[in-house]
Amino acid sequence: MNMIFVSALKGAGDMRFVLPSTAVVSAVPVLAVWLGISYFGLGLLWSWGTITAWTVALGLVYLARFLQGRWKTMRVIEPGYPAEPTPEPPEPAVAIGGESP
Repeated sequence: MNMIFVSALKGAGDMRFVLPSTAVVSAVPVLAVWLGISYFGLGLLWSWGTITAWTVALGLVYLARFLQGRWKTMRVIEPGYPAEPTPEPPEPAVAIGGESP
């Protein structure tokens, strides 16, 4: 769920939401795992549970943003830019006398 909705938002051009929300929320599981292991003696199951809960929570945040529908009005490719001309293939080289090199 997390990967699907974040990819949909990125593809729609909503990086101004995705990047800051990911950066801010990513510190939470790191801090929770560190505190759990260092001060409360929690182990591997705590770490896996915290990372799983973080992934689900982030997926729900992206789902809520997706359902808001702001991505529908975002433009990924701006109009008005001319298409780049395709380069023409180079002329074949011909040696003097009509022989190919």
